[in-house]
This record gives sequence, structure tokens and C-alpha cells, in this order.
Amino acid sequence: MYQRVSNKKSGSDEKQIAVDIKRTFPEEPYFCSEEGRMVMTRLLNSISKHSSSAGYTQGMNNIAGSLLFHSDEVIAFELILRALNDYHLKEVHMSKLPGFYHHCEVLDALIDKTQPALALHFK
Repeated sequence: MYQRVSNKKSGSDEKQIAVDIKRTFPEEPYFCSEEGRMVMTRLLNSISKHSSSAGYTQGMNNIAGSLLFHSDEVIAFELILRALNDYHLKEVHMSKLPGFYHHCEVLDALIDKTQPALALHFK
């Protein structure tokens, strides 16, 4: 799937991705190298093309970079897609932030259940 998506026509987020690539772990030699920047660019553009409802948002570069420390770009792509889809992170980046509110409700329920004194303090 990664190859198919990465070969699609350019996405609309390429300019922002190019800016953020330079900001991604600038102290790490790999991410300052031509190869590292090309891998990050391909990965982030592929995520943007695949997840058109969320597209690319600032901060995805750090998630992708962290995953690239431990895997190759195909595995990093798959892990990011799973996070976006399986854990509702795509909705966190969508207009009006529906995922953000979902995660806040889940967190509230967990605090209510596991830390009732803290929940009472917050209320």
C-alpha cells in the first residue's frame, strides 16, 4: 500500500511538510542528511495523500521521526496509519477537533473511575 500511495500525484501539504522537515530533530545527523530528509518527505507526503480527511498537520513530523528511529519508512507509515485510524488520532487533526473532545471524554471517564478524589477536585 505504501508504494501505491507514495506514487500518487503530489498532495496539497508539500510546502508545509518541506518547512517541517528542516525542524525535525535538527540535532540528529540522520535527519540533517539528504537521505533522511528524502525518507521523511516521502513518508509525510504519503501520509498526507492517504489521509486526505486529516491531511498533514504540524507535529506529525515528530511522530514520523520518532518511528523512523526504530523502523523503516514502510513500517513507520503503517504504524502512523494505525494510530490515525484505530486510535482516533485522525479526528484530533480534523476541523473542529472532534477527536480532541472524544479523547477528553475518555480521559474524564478514566479519572472519574480510577482517581475519584482528583475528579472531584477538578469539578
